[in-house]
Amino acid sequence: MRITSFQRRALLRGKELRSQPFPIGGSMLRYWKSYVLVCALTAIYAGGTWSMNLPAASFGALGFLLGFLARDVAWLRVTKRMWPVNVEITNWEKVDELLGQPAE
Repeated sequence: MRITSFQRRALLRGKELRSQPFPIGGSMLRYWKSYVLVCALTAIYAGGTWSMNLPAASFGALGFLLGFLARDVAWLRVTKRMWPVNVEITNWEKVDELLGQPAE
C-alpha cells in the first residue's frame, strides 16, 4: 500500500504524539493561518454589514465564527478522549512499515 504525503504527515504526527496526551491547543496552533483567515474574513464581513446598518447580519457573522471555533474545539476534545484507545489499538509496526515506503 502506498500512502500520500498527507497520510505520511498524519502518521508521523501520530508517532510523535503517541507517548503523550493529545494537545488540543497545539493542534489548533498547527493551523493558525486558517483560523486567522476565517477570523479576518468574518470580521471584514461583520464590519461591512455593521457599517450598512445591518446589525443582525453582523451578529450572525460573529455567531458563525463562535460556532466554527466551538465545532473545532468539540471535535478535538472527542479526539483527546479517544486518543489513548487509538494509541493502544494502532499497529505501530505497520505504521513504521508504511512510513518506510515512498509517498505517492
